[in-house]
Formats: sequence, structure tokens, C-alpha cells
Amino acid sequence: MKQLEAQQLATILANGPLVVDGAMATELQKKGVDTANNLWSATALLNAPSAIKEVHRSYFVAGANIVLTNSYQANLPAFEAHGFSEEEGQHLIQKAVQLAQAARDEYVQTLPADKKRPLLIAGSVGPYGAYLANGSEYTGDYLLRKEEYKNFHRPRMQALAQAGVDLFAFETQPNFAETQALAELLYEEFPEMLAWLSFSVDGKDKLCDGTPLKQAVSYFVDDEHSEDLFLGYTVAANRLKGQLKEKNILVDADHPLFVYLPCGIGGSPGGITFGLKQIYGDNVHCFFAEPTHVPSMLVGLLTGEYDGVTVKDFGLDGLTVADGLAVPRTSGFVAKVLEDFFSGSYTVDDHQIYELLSTLIDQEEIYLEPAALAGVPGSVRLFQSTAGKKYLQDHHLSDKMNQATHIAWATGGSMVPEEDRHVFYAQGQQPLNA
Repeated sequence: MKQLEAQQLATILANGPLVVDGAMATELQKKGVDTANNLWSATALLNAPSAIKEVHRSYFVAGANIVLTNSYQANLPAFEAHGFSEEEGQHLIQKAVQLAQAARDEYVQTLPADKKRPLLIAGSVGPYGAYLANGSEYTGDYLLRKEEYKNFHRPRMQALAQAGVDLFAFETQPNFAETQALAELLYEEFPEMLAWLSFSVDGKDKLCDGTPLKQAVSYFVDDEHSEDLFLGYTVAANRLKGQLKEKNILVDADHPLFVYLPCGIGGSPGGITFGLKQIYGDNVHCFFAEPTHVPSMLVGLLTGEYDGVTVKDFGLDGLTVADGLAVPRTSGFVAKVLEDFFSGSYTVDDHQIYELLSTLIDQEEIYLEPAALAGVPGSVRLFQSTAGKKYLQDHHLSDKMNQATHIAWATGGSMVPEEDRHVFYAQGQQPLNA
């Protein structure tokens, strides 16, 4: 079965958040299934499969978009300990997928055409500690070598993928080393599969095994290559849709929307643009703004080399006050995905950034960090530059500008130290007072 692709999921997410189901074991217990053994909820795969399907179906009826297979505790070592062969264990894991699929198919048959919604099956992958059944899934207090983690998880993931889950759900992981092994296994052996990962945490700032949460999250945040992060950014497009609706701002062929986004490596503006295009199609026009000395996305696209070149290959020093955009090489993944989606780009020099920063404070009492200001001059460039005027003419937009909406995407500034704010403001005052 063909797996869910990143762009398909991005399109789904752009239309709104997805609701995930709830507990399986609790609902099985309500139906009289005894889960008080080492297999826990996976026991029902042996003696109460119809109850599993009923639970899945009840979650779809309640409004869930995603149900998780009853495989959190289903793994080959656990089944083998109960006398099952490796082949029988694989079949039981695949049975978990088939029950979820059957529940989905039955539910879909009850829906009228105008009520259909995305319905996905996520293959649940619980931590190694769940197999141990000694409480360590809540502490992360176990240690295996990377290959041992992979060997434990591989058979279950293979069975889930072969049975046709739409994506994996690496659930409630308490052990950082195990999550690293899972991510590596996914990347190396299941490159076509998508996955989400959730941690089990102790308090607010660390995983159950003591790993700082910031360290664990940072390991998986990759603006350059991460499809998951790219998809996460698309959610911002849906939030903007809601904000425009609240303000009764119409976006259609006669009321175009223009969005000007600061661009560094490309993940954030790329994901937002992709999401906006899924919502508004040709009625939204997205322009990327880059520092004059670091136009990495522009260079990558104009040359067709994407991440194969850097701005320094063209004699640019890559220096800018907009440090959040100071990325000499663009994301090849984002550049290739966005090549036919975004409308154009322009550059902003540091002097203009400083001027915009101080002017915005003086006139609106709004402070933005330097990188966040790159999108502000976008509408001026559109109306005043030769390239901008040509864009409006070529797309038959010149006579619609009175009904257009222009948004300069600003990323923030509240985290900039007060001392630095004063320095930036003073820099902006110099050319204005000259």
C-alpha cells in the first residue's frame, strides 16, 4: 500500500488541526477485557479483537482524525515469551493494523459525501521500557546499545509498514538514546514513512531519564532537512486563515493576499507558503525577503543548484545584522518543494533594517528584532520596483490593489536584551538624522 507522503500530510494540516484518539487499554477494560499481564492491551489481539475494532470505531464516531493501532505493547519478544513464533508475532502486529483499517472502512461507509474528513491510521510504537513491564517506561531507567534498540523496534515497524499504516507514532518515549535510535532507524530503513515522536517528561524541563528537554527537542529540530518541521510550519497558514476570517478580510480572485516573509534557511517561510497555497491557491502571493549579503534562497533557485552553492561562491561575505537570516546555504529540500509555489524574492540591506527598526518604534511603539523586519518593505518593493510592477501586470492584479491585503510576516523581538535594543535603535537613528 502506498504510504502517506509529506506533501499530502501538509495539505491536510493546512486545512486545520487533526484530532488523535484516546486510550485503548482503558476502553478495553470497560468492555471487560483483562489487561493485567505483560502484554497489557495487546492481550486483546489474542482474545478480543472485535473489542479493539469497536474502540477504534468509537473514536472515529467521536470525531478523531487519527487512531493509533493497538501495538504499543505488541512486540516480538513479548509475544515469543507467551509462546508465539516470530511469524505469529508479526501476524498479530499486522492484525492490529487490520482492525483499525476495518473500523475506518466501516465508519466511512456511514458518512455522507459532505461529511467526509481525513482519517488516518498511525502505527503505535511504544518504548522498550513498556516491554520490560517493570515501570521503566515511566522512568527511562534502562540502557541498551543503539543497535539493540534498533533490533528491538525493527520487526514491529516492518510489520506495521507492511500492513499499511499511514505513519508511525513513536509514543511516550522516556529515554533519549532510544529516540535517537528510532530516528536513525526511520531515516535509514523506512525513508518513505512519516512519523511523530512524543516524549515522556518529568516536570517541565527534562525527559524521564533526566535528559534536558531542550537538548532532546533541539536534536530533532532541523530546518534544513526536516519534513516534520516543514509540515509544522504549515499550521501557521491555517491560523492566519482564522485571523483573517475574524476580521472579515476576504481573500479571493478579486481580493488578493500578499505575504512578505523573512527567509533564512527557508524552513519557516517555506512551510507557511506551502500552507497558504493549499488554502488560497493562486489568490495568495508569497515573497521571500533576504539580507543583501545573504540571499541564499535566491542564489540557490537562480542557479538551479539549490543547496549546492553558497552566497560566498559569488563573493558575498554572508554578514548581516539580521542574524536569524544569516544562512549562506539554503535548504535544498525546501527550495525544491517551493520552487513553483512562491512568487518572488527581494533583498534588504542592513541600513534599511536599522531605519525600519527605529521608525517602527517611534511611530507605532512596536519593537521587532532586525531579522523580523525584512518583510516590512515588501509592499513598497512591489509597487515601486520595475520587477514588482511587471509582476502585477503579468498576473492581472494592477486593478485589484485597492481590494488587496498585504501582510509583512514578523517573527518577534521580545527575547532581544534591552541593551541590544538600544544599540539597534541608535543605529537606525543615524541615517535618519544625517
